[in-house]
Amino acid sequence: IRAQVQTVNFSSATHDAMVGNGGVEDVNLGSQDQMRVFHDYNQQIPIVFRTYIQYDLSSIPSDAIILDAKLKLTAQTVDNSIDHPVYLQPAAAAWNESTITWKSQPDLRGEKTALPHADVSAAGVHEFDVLTDVQHFVASPGNNFGWQLRLQDEKTAALNGIVYYSSEATSAANRPV
Repeated sequence: IRAQVQTVNFSSATHDAMVGNGGVEDVNLGSQDQMRVFHDYNQQIPIVFRTYIQYDLSSIPSDAIILDAKLKLTAQTVDNSIDHPVYLQPAAAAWNESTITWKSQPDLRGEKTALPHADVSAAGVHEFDVLTDVQHFVASPGNNFGWQLRLQDEKTAALNGIVYYSSEATSAANRPV
């Protein structure tokens, strides 16, 4: 028996949005051309930004065996005033790019993928290994709510984090894949 191998490349995220607290808890930021994973301590009210991202994987058969899966985000800017490792963790419920806010963030489930500062300390493409999550999303399509990306420490007394391009970025080359 010969297995069929198929490569699937996604040109852009199906949904992506950032949410923030510190005075913008009720504001939807889903139409922005950037997604922040950031702590801005220099504001009158410090603001933490988190990012949500999801892909439509329904074209992949639920019994497929996924051999490799990478989430690639292009960092527009990186503030390295202090180390800023990040977590990537699956969302546990549906969210909508045009309505999600800090106050309406979904719960999270499963394991957090920790990325050290060294992996996210420069502008350019940041690559996240999402094989385990994508296999789960494909096998159980009703559980594909994408991921939340956030700083591991959201309470620092410094300006730090990453600004990624979103699926609304002008240049398609900078959009999440």
